[in-house]
Amino acid sequence: MYLPIFFTILFIALPLTSHAEILLDPTMPPNYQSNTALPFDQTKPKKWYLNSTLVSPTMTKAIINQQPVIVGDTIQGAVISHIDHDYIILQIDNKPVKLELHNTFIHHVTQAR
Repeated sequence: MYLPIFFTILFIALPLTSHAEILLDPTMPPNYQSNTALPFDQTKPKKWYLNSTLVSPTMTKAIINQQPVIVGDTIQGAVISHIDHDYIILQIDNKPVKLELHNTFIHHVTQAR
């Protein structure tokens, strides 16, 4: 008899718990100020995966995150500044970042005998 009333009250009160106050850590030293007031960046970190490179006398391309790019292209805020056989150089906030192919992805072409 009381069970339906209990569940009704529970489901009504449940959304109110989302506005509960933050509990303080009882082991925190006195006069400690945490940086919880700083804004939290909820965006996912940018990741670049170098899938492949193609370097020939007539063409230089790379595949990053399954997208073909050439020198000068921008991908997720990074500018491609150099493409080589086994790595590329990205400019992120005017800082160079080297992105290398995994060793298992590197294939060397040899001449047949």
